[in-house]
Amino acid sequence: MSNGMAARTLRALAGTCLSWLLAVPALAADLYPDGVLREMARGHRIEAGDTMAGYPIFPGHDGWFFEDAKSDLAIGPNVVRMATVRMTTLAGNTIVAVHNMSANLAPAFSNAGWSGGPCRLPHNYLKTGRNGTAETCLFIDVVNINLGNRAVLFFMISANQAGLRGSYLHTVVGLNGEIFGFRDMGPGDWNEAALKANPRRKAFLDRLTQWALQYEQAVDKAFRKEPGVDAYAGLPSFMTLAPVIEDLRDETHSLSFLGAVADLSNKPDHSAIAYTPTGKGQTRWGNAWAQPTPADAADRALAACERDRPSSAPPCKVYAGKRVP
Repeated sequence: MSNGMAARTLRALAGTCLSWLLAVPALAADLYPDGVLREMARGHRIEAGDTMAGYPIFPGHDGWFFEDAKSDLAIGPNVVRMATVRMTTLAGNTIVAVHNMSANLAPAFSNAGWSGGPCRLPHNYLKTGRNGTAETCLFIDVVNINLGNRAVLFFMISANQAGLRGSYLHTVVGLNGEIFGFRDMGPGDWNEAALKANPRRKAFLDRLTQWALQYEQAVDKAFRKEPGVDAYAGLPSFMTLAPVIEDLRDETHSLSFLGAVADLSNKPDHSAIAYTPTGKGQTRWGNAWAQPTPADAADRALAACERDRPSSAPPCKVYAGKRVP
């Protein structure tokens, strides 16, 4: 599994219809009983406790929904049957995170290990691990993915395990940067010089790294398939990395709106957001950046919010709270 495949996943999801979120959940089970993908439609809920070829699946924040899967053969000293499953989490029409998981479906006949693999590739920020027939590594990349007509920043956390007899587990968790308060950015905004100039970005990447290291430990447990061990117990949700908007703590809003409010800290002066709750945790909002005056920013944000505001929603108002430090 590569970050390119993760990017293709996100592009495929850009126009996702959410009607399948009403799918009836099933009991926890393996996705590949007897090495064959069980019958699942797109939108099938991946249950807590589900496994893939015996490997526990990271449960994410609020579970995952099945997108698609493919199988293949890895040919070398061994012939190993492999599979990749793609999953996603959405909030309203917003992609919050994706999870791509690749694993061997059965052990190989010989005791040979792997050569090459994702641990040998260059990556942006964090790379830990060791090479050899037994291989483990963790890395973080920051990429832009085109969703519709916009480039959206994603943080890609990859944890990888490879061992003897073809054992292999490669996982990628992609987090939508907009949910975490970083809109209208590209990888160049996260290079070494940019991080030194922006303590808020550096602090977030440090927190993300600490979470990723805990995630790697959990994936290591999942790789060992120890009976009775909940590999991901104690791992904090990645949503603990999301900013808390104190001025809106007592209100219910969409994750995309809360991320946009947090992103105000990255915007120039004379910028504003206007919003109105539309029910069921959703928020209609509009923005205006870098206007001539604060009044201009407020007026333009209000106009953007009022455009297509549902008649059942209250009039839009300008967010007047503090910017997230």
